[in-house]
Amino acid sequence: MYHSNCYKSSRTSARNLNALTLLNAFEFVDQCTKDDRSAIIDACSCLYFKRGQTLIWEGNQCTEALLFASGRVRIYLIGPNGREVQLYRLENGQACAANLLSVLNGSESMVHVVAETDVMALKFSADDFHQLMQTNTCFHKYVMEEISSGMSSLISVTKTLAFVRVEQRVTDFLMNRCVHDGENHVIYTTHADIASELGTAREVVSRILKQFEKAGAIKVSRGKIIVKSLGDTSASHSPAMIKTPKSACQKRAQPGSILALC
Repeated sequence: MYHSNCYKSSRTSARNLNALTLLNAFEFVDQCTKDDRSAIIDACSCLYFKRGQTLIWEGNQCTEALLFASGRVRIYLIGPNGREVQLYRLENGQACAANLLSVLNGSESMVHVVAETDVMALKFSADDFHQLMQTNTCFHKYVMEEISSGMSSLISVTKTLAFVRVEQRVTDFLMNRCVHDGENHVIYTTHADIASELGTAREVVSRILKQFEKAGAIKVSRGKIIVKSLGDTSASHSPAMIKTPKSACQKRAQPGSILALC
């Protein structure tokens, strides 16, 4: 289920210390009793994943649950034609709803999960996970809240793909993901990466970006897009694309600009 290069610490007192450190990244532990925390620590192991490693493969049997203590992971699907559909991202203190459900049901993974940064996680075997769900109230509440949050994100993705024009999705991506670089607002990405995240074809993204560039709203170069038509109001993030967005450039297009008209 997990990448062969991941690191698993041994079950020793040092392991318990590492697990306790990672467990503190999760807000729900503040509501746990001392016995609850001890039970969680005894049931888990610490895992380390390097950036770019695949943590969970779609179609593989889910025998272990992961809780992400640090770093960022991306959850996505791959269609029969090889096209990726971005579902959402997870960061510190979160867990993948699809992974949790698959462990609860003893079923195969429904998604791919890849590390976008170095990731530290807590791993629970299916047996230990089920035991905690039955005996540990705060752990049970946390898992159900993560599943509920994940399902809400999936519904948002579905609504976006079904009802939001691709031009608007590209616009939202540009506005939410740009960063300040000197005097410019820049996105370091490729047409293929945008297409993958938005669940569309690279050719479609290239056509839309070319239209924006022709209108003077952006400037496209290899691996970089400079966004020009930015105003001073705060941007509203797209929950369908990023579950826990932390945009570095919270700007919106001015009324009447090319990006605002899409």
